[in-house]
Amino acid sequence: MRLAGLSEEFRRVLGMDVDVVAAELLRDGVAQTARTDAVTL
Repeated sequence: MRLAGLSEEFRRVLGMDVDVVAAELLRDGVAQTARTDAVTL
């Protein structure tokens, strides 16, 4: 399943927007913010 498909499935099940991204693809500043804001499912 593509990341976009995974995001859509989480959105459908959880009823809220969910971003699914590999941290390695993010720039350093963005990755740090994403890790700070991340919520374990």
